[in-house]
Amino acid sequence: MTKEKKNAMLHCLEEHRPGKWKIRTKLFVVILIMLAVSILLFWGLWNLQESVCHVFENLHLISWFDEDTYIEQIKEDAVNYNVPELESDKTAQKAFRPFLKKHTSYYIGCYIYGHDDGLFRAGHAAKVIEKIMYGSIISDSMDILGEYTNIVPVQFANGTYDVVYSSFMRTRFVYPYVIASALFSIFIFFLGVLSYMGSVIKRMDGLKDAVVNMSQGDLTHAIPQCGEDEVGIVAKELDILRKTLDENIKQEDAIRQTNQELISAISHDLRTPLTVLNGYLEVLRMDNADEEKRALYLNKCLQKTADIKALTDHMFEYAFAYETNEEAVLKRMEIGQVKEILLGNCEFVELAGFTIEGQMEDIEGIMYADEMMLKRMSSNLFSNILKYADKGKPIYVRLRVEQGMLGILLINTIKQDVGTVESNHIGLRSSQKMVELHKGQMHVYHEKQQFRVHILLPVISISTPQS
Repeated sequence: MTKEKKNAMLHCLEEHRPGKWKIRTKLFVVILIMLAVSILLFWGLWNLQESVCHVFENLHLISWFDEDTYIEQIKEDAVNYNVPELESDKTAQKAFRPFLKKHTSYYIGCYIYGHDDGLFRAGHAAKVIEKIMYGSIISDSMDILGEYTNIVPVQFANGTYDVVYSSFMRTRFVYPYVIASALFSIFIFFLGVLSYMGSVIKRMDGLKDAVVNMSQGDLTHAIPQCGEDEVGIVAKELDILRKTLDENIKQEDAIRQTNQELISAISHDLRTPLTVLNGYLEVLRMDNADEEKRALYLNKCLQKTADIKALTDHMFEYAFAYETNEEAVLKRMEIGQVKEILLGNCEFVELAGFTIEGQMEDIEGIMYADEMMLKRMSSNLFSNILKYADKGKPIYVRLRVEQGMLGILLINTIKQDVGTVESNHIGLRSSQKMVELHKGQMHVYHEKQQFRVHILLPVISISTPQS
């Protein structure tokens, strides 16, 4: 046998060993084993019934009939009856029948034989014999328990004859014993099966307790091993899930710490351009520099303010997009102020070389809004236009009433080299969140080279009809 075949055989045995059987397979095997044990137990008890019967008789827990009294009664009555000499003598048989009827019963039979010749004279069998059919439970039991028979010489009116009496009293022991043996065997069967099911349920209870602990945030305690069947597989996968969740939480804590350090670093980095900017402004305030230097210093100041704005925008947008406790301070506000905010951003974009088209209606009305948050939202959207829009194509801006709400629509064409510009969509996520805080809706559409942002904000009252 080659090493590969040997390894394959060992692997096959490992995969099919009993420990890895499914629960239903194990249950089926347990049922078969307990069924065999129960059958063997019943068979053993069946063969022990004679010994058990003797024990009960010796302990006087069961009694059959008083044999001595029975013999005395026979002898007392025998002197008054003549035993028929021939079995075919109907008259004599009829006259002797009361004697037989008195001394026979359901379980006792009585027979008369000649004392000298041993020939049968008369007799009456026990009625229970009619029910002891071949192959029946009583018949099989009597083969084990045995029939009690005795012969007594008795003096009758016409001579001495042998009286043979047979007792089948032990047949009364058969059914109770068989039923008790069967019930005990069934009890042993269910005891074995339920013991196995109890072990499965115990493992599942342990698994349930571990899951409850996980749901309460305890990820430090390992899930107990529960074998290699279905319960064991679930326990193993849950333990992997526990480890994964624990690692994810630790990673999130590390990321949160990193973010805090990033914000601290950006805040620290702001000091440098602020210091430089302050120095240039101090020089300009001295008013002793020539025009060329003043222009140079002004350009440097503008450059530093651009640097500061880029740092603060990055820090704010990053923090806001992932902040969950931000709330809008909603106050009564004229709808016309929204138009002013949009016009201010449009002018800034036009100074950057873009062309603005569209229509912004004069809408009179009241709305609840956070003015500063609307300014930030508008700044984010128009900053995206500055970064990603094609200057050669016009920017479409529209403000009107739509569906009883204030509708804002921005459309721009995406420039060809936008793929080289890094984007994390923090500005869009930040704007989306601010719109939702106003109970509004924001939809973003990106179709080929066209980019659209459609915003709907709720209002209290409007005087311009819907278009």
